Amino acid sequence: GYGGQSAQSATAAPRVDSYASRAYEHEPPRLSNSVHLLPDGACRDLAVADDAASTWLEKLEIVSGMIGTGNEVDVDRIAACCIYVRWLGNCDVDCGEDDGRRGPAAACGVARDIFVNLETTAGELYKRGTRVGEVERALMRQIQPWLPSFADEFERGGAPMARIRGITSMPEVPQPLREEISKSIENKLARNAGPVALFATEAMLKTIKEDAYPGQYPQRFVDEFVAFTQELKRYFNCAGALDRLYAMEALDDDQKLMVDELRDAMSQLTRSASATTTAGSGLTTPEGAAVLRALRATTAVRGYFTSLLSTALRESTSGEAAMTQRQQWRMAEVSLEELGFVLLTRTLFCAGFVGDDDEGKGEFEQSLSYDPSVWTAACNCVSQGLRHVALSMWRPMECHAVARELEAWCAKGGANGQGPIGTPEAALRMRATLERALRLLQAHTEAITKAYGESPALLGTALNVPSYVSDAFADTAIRGGVPFQLSRLVEPMRRAASVAAGLGEGSKKSIVLGKGVGRLVECDRLEPGACGSEADGPVIAFVWNVDGSEDVTCAGRHVTGIIAANALNPTSHLAVRARQEGVPLTATPSAKGAENAARAARELMGDWVQLTVNDGGVLLGRASAQERDEARYRGVSKAPPFALISNPRLISNGVECVRLAEAVAERAGRKAATCGDLTRIAARPGSGFRALDGIVVPFGAMESRLRERGLWSSYRNAVDNVDNATRRGSLPDIERACDAVRAVVTDAGCSTELAATICAGLGLESGTFGTGLLAVRASANVDDPAQMSGCGGHVSVVGVRADSCAAVAEAIAAVWASLFTPEAVQTRAAVGVASSADAHMAVVVQEMAPAAVSFVLHTGGRIESVKSLNPGALPDPRLEIELAVGLGEALARSGSGSRGDPWRVEVDLATGDATTTAFGGVGMARVYQPHLGLRDEAVDYSKQELSLDAGARERLCRRLAAVGAALEAEFGGPQNVEGCLVGDDVYVFQSRPQPL
Repeated sequence: GYGGQSAQSATAAPRVDSYASRAYEHEPPRLSNSVHLLPDGACRDLAVADDAASTWLEKLEIVSGMIGTGNEVDVDRIAACCIYVRWLGNCDVDCGEDDGRRGPAAACGVARDIFVNLETTAGELYKRGTRVGEVERALMRQIQPWLPSFADEFERGGAPMARIRGITSMPEVPQPLREEISKSIENKLARNAGPVALFATEAMLKTIKEDAYPGQYPQRFVDEFVAFTQELKRYFNCAGALDRLYAMEALDDDQKLMVDELRDAMSQLTRSASATTTAGSGLTTPEGAAVLRALRATTAVRGYFTSLLSTALRESTSGEAAMTQRQQWRMAEVSLEELGFVLLTRTLFCAGFVGDDDEGKGEFEQSLSYDPSVWTAACNCVSQGLRHVALSMWRPMECHAVARELEAWCAKGGANGQGPIGTPEAALRMRATLERALRLLQAHTEAITKAYGESPALLGTALNVPSYVSDAFADTAIRGGVPFQLSRLVEPMRRAASVAAGLGEGSKKSIVLGKGVGRLVECDRLEPGACGSEADGPVIAFVWNVDGSEDVTCAGRHVTGIIAANALNPTSHLAVRARQEGVPLTATPSAKGAENAARAARELMGDWVQLTVNDGGVLLGRASAQERDEARYRGVSKAPPFALISNPRLISNGVECVRLAEAVAERAGRKAATCGDLTRIAARPGSGFRALDGIVVPFGAMESRLRERGLWSSYRNAVDNVDNATRRGSLPDIERACDAVRAVVTDAGCSTELAATICAGLGLESGTFGTGLLAVRASANVDDPAQMSGCGGHVSVVGVRADSCAAVAEAIAAVWASLFTPEAVQTRAAVGVASSADAHMAVVVQEMAPAAVSFVLHTGGRIESVKSLNPGALPDPRLEIELAVGLGEALARSGSGSRGDPWRVEVDLATGDATTTAFGGVGMARVYQPHLGLRDEAVDYSKQELSLDAGARERLCRRLAAVGAALEAEFGGPQNVEGCLVGDDVYVFQSRPQPL
């Protein structure tokens, strides 16, 4: 049955007979001088130590010296040790023999030392603020199965040596066989040659049981050898999940019931599987039901052991007996994860997946389009798989939330009889959850891949490990895990949901239709400075990495077309903004498409080209002379010159502040001035929204503080270095120069007098919400013109304690310093600001609103895709709304690293019709809770009204659309409006020009 899977077999360990002779009688071959060519770091330290070590025991002691008690655990060390112990366990690293005086019991103490430190670190991970992160946690789990047991029977009881010595002393066993066992097993085990003894034992067991004729060997000998094999498996910690559970004695009645359910489920699966010989029996068949039952039982039992392990080690629980029990719990939990992997593999088999290329998944995807029961079965399997990922402590709260969503959407579809994707809206909702699941799983894969990096290749070369082993290490580790198997199942489900929602497969070539002309340039990401400056003229950008969260304007208004070298969601933020700005956008849904696009672009790179995107496809070719002249003219006349507040009024008194309602652009920037305007507009009867007053630290306060601290000269020199680096166009130089100037500003800090003035004006007693928290935001003299709306790269600090002058001062200094982030510097350069010395920063301080939902309104409407092909076409009167749970970090786009999409709704201002184009899928949200303050929490959309109630969502969006339309009329042009909901009240924080 599946319960017999060992740690080695579940991770593709080598066959026994391939390695039975890999231990050396004396010393293993010495390594070449390549070890000394390794770069400094954990790999080099480990390889140098290995060069002086001979036996398996000595090599385990190297690991103990790196990550055992008293050693810091970091990604570099844990990754190197993870590779090393796996190769030791698979006999990929050669081990010699010692003189036999220490015996296998010596390895027990070494394993205990490593185990205690890893468990102590793992315990720390349950505390907030720990410096050890999720990647270290994922890697540590991959070390535990390769450590020997330090149970008392092995450390003090003489096992497994006593039994094997008894076997080799049996007179009834033929002398040649006894000698072979003594040489290949007993001596290897006694002299610490390592797992090679286990491989030899399994090979010998096959010889005396499977290959022997009846009665060839005495039954007492065979029984003893079987018992020895099981004992040796326990020593090397490779017993199967069910074997481990049956061996546990300290289980109460409820726990025994869970184990019995798992045993019965596995028996049912074995019976069902024996009747099936081909893939694709179906998830709704008896075999599919048996797989799901076994998955649920495995999750339940594993959850029990995880709960036992979820507390940090204490003095009362770190004794030898307690640690031995803890290792048993840990290995039971790990083996149950391996069983979960096997069960998910069986799930894929039932669904029709065959081979590495998943042949047959198309039939599964097709069945999802017409059979709701297949959806329910598949979602239940995925939800159990996600709970296994959560139990491995990879973003557990979010994994559990996504699992609950899948179950909720199936239940909702079953209740109304339409199924989980029975309507386009239901399909959109399911698609958002499945995309969120894929992001979680892909993030795990990317983290593990990045953590291992070049370490397998470096170590493999130094340790003489075959290249086919070292080259495949990371891939094998990833493919042998639950997240990888789960992603194989989720991907076709996502595609099926996309088709049901009317989005095709979720990506296509023609994203935004239109025509653009410009010089073809290449960049890695769409970000400030990536496409040169506006002075260079119009450009068509070929972008290698696009995640959909970017703003077109951040790369400059001279970008007249975008070719993305990867797939892109038509409802992504980038697609929405490109559509609004009339910028044609094309994507490449497949790797082959990206290769073809790159080949076509390479021939035209640097030339003037015409990009035409229409429903029939994409055309890219050289532009004519007339098209070049017209594009240059349009580029010049596209927008008025950049409106830098070139002569801001700087204060000379560093503690001067003004009320937000009195702010003017010349003293505090356009953002602060607009916020002041909002307070006056909100006060009008029937405005439809509220606005918060606040305090502004005007231009010049930072400069005054620098002079006061005697740092003005250092600051100006650092700014000059920023300008010089910007002119050279070297990003590393810009980053170093920006770091230097920010260090000067941070060193100057904000005076306590200024902070005290703000605390007095916005203290706890004057708060609207009673949170006692403030939001500290930037307002520069280069913010909020239409050319760079929302792309300044400046910092906002939320959740600042209103009763702490030190916290307020630190937040203000952080905002001042953000005037010199690389993004801010490159953005200024892209729109023609000659020197960063011309940039000044004011600070807006307001009470923090405890937002339940945050929003951004794009009031300019969705420009018809034919506009650039037919200049006479009119925009339709639609307003775009994005909403996210909590304070809305997901709506503050930075161009990369997105953790999901917000809800997106289009409102037709003429009819009031609201159309949802995307459901919320942002993974984490920052929310305020009374008595707990600000917390980052996983969003469970099955509990969010905006996902559950279409009527409530539409009513809210119509209300917000009315506010957006009114502000557009008030400010005389399309706006990006930011705000939130607190209770039933709409609050608007800022309104800035929307690029058109």
